[in-house]
Formats: sequence, structure tokens, C-alpha cells
Amino acid sequence: MQFATMAFNLSDGAILLVLLIAFIRGIKKGLSGSLKGFVFNLLIFLLSLYLAGVCSNPLLDTPTGESLYQAIYNLSDGWGDMFTKPVYFTSGNAMIYNSEGTLVALESAAPNVILGLIAKLLAKSLLPAEGGVSLKEALVPNLVSIIFAIILILLFFIILKILLKIIARLWEKPIENNPKLKGLDKFLGLVFSIFMGIVFVQFVYGLLGIFENLGFMGTAMNYIKDSAFSKLVYYGNPIRTLLINMFGAFGT
Repeated sequence: MQFATMAFNLSDGAILLVLLIAFIRGIKKGLSGSLKGFVFNLLIFLLSLYLAGVCSNPLLDTPTGESLYQAIYNLSDGWGDMFTKPVYFTSGNAMIYNSEGTLVALESAAPNVILGLIAKLLAKSLLPAEGGVSLKEALVPNLVSIIFAIILILLFFIILKILLKIIARLWEKPIENNPKLKGLDKFLGLVFSIFMGIVFVQFVYGLLGIFENLGFMGTAMNYIKDSAFSKLVYYGNPIRTLLINMFGAFGT
């Protein structure tokens, strides 16, 4: 019980610290100050990532998503035995059957040493321990997710950048001409900064999601699982879902 309480305090405390920083920044900058500069562009990127995470899976289930998946899957037939043949694991080594029916090392089918090492790493990271699945079957869904994500992120970034720049310009003159609106500006900046602070936390948790099954993440995952609030933020996180769809979860 004592450990669970400590875990709750540490994990939720980190989130509260981020929100406190966002609170102070929002009060200091106001809405007019928050909609400019490098930090603004970074926040727009994170928000675009969040929106892409929300929209990605529904769009992948559409006929367009299925057509893209099928096109890449058919294209991957020409990637060679290294990617198209089922992989089996013998004493931890990735193996495939060659054209003679002999079990050989996966990297022996690669055209060069570098590709062989990459294929070996991908096999151990992405394929189930019992084997019987090709790298093609594991990688094609990731490639489709990556293509969709890149398109959505770029689209949302452009739309949000234009929209918020228009808002910033429309808001700037009333603030300059009417000092009474500065209090409203600070309040709106506060709301915007806290919202973006939550998106930033979800981005960090999304990155952690890729490595959640690896040994060094054990302690961090215990902290998150023992905390009611952090657990909700972590598992109900579209950025985490998006990144896992794109790059997989290592160690599964």
C-alpha cells in the first residue's frame, strides 16, 4: 500500500509539475504571446500528432485505408525471401527456410550485411517468439500507419498554423487598443497553455508506450499502473496508439 501511494504521488506529481509550468507560462504570455515563436510551432506539431492519433484508426478502416494496405502488401512481394518468408527462432536466432528447404539464418538472405542486421533486429523486435510470421506481415501495417500519420500530421499542422495565425492577428489589435482585454488575454492564454501541457504529457507517455515491454521500463510502468490519474492519461492516449501503430511496441 505504501509503495502504491508513492507511485501515485511520483507519477501524478510529474504531470502536475508540467501543468504548473503551463499555468505560469499561460499567465505570463497570454494568448497573444502564446501564439508565436518556436514553442508555438512545437506545440502545434504536438497537437497535430494528437489529432492524427484520434483520426488515424478510423481512417485506416475506410476503403481508402484498405486499398493502401493491399497496394503496399502486394508491392512487398518483391522484397525478397528475407521479408516474405516466415521467420522461426532457434536458440534466439532468426531463421528462414531457403529454396532447398534448409533452415538458414535470416541475415543470409539479405543482399548486404547492413540489411541483414536490420532484418535480424526487426525480427526480434516485431515478431512473436513462437515464429511462423514473415517480416512482411509485421511491417506492412506499420508502413501503412506511417504513411497515414505523416499525411495527417502535415495536414493538421498546416490547417492549425493558418487558423491560429489568423486568430493571433485578429486578436492582437484589440489587445493593443483596449488594455481592459489584457485580463481576458491572460485567461485565454492560461487555458491554451494548460491544454497544450496535457497534450505534451500525452506525447511523452506516447513515447514511453513504444518501450513499455522492455525491462528497463518496469519501474516506470509500475508507477503509472499504480496511479489512477496517470493510468488514465497513459492508456487513454491517442498519441501512444498512433506511435505504436507506426513503430510497434518493442519487446512484444
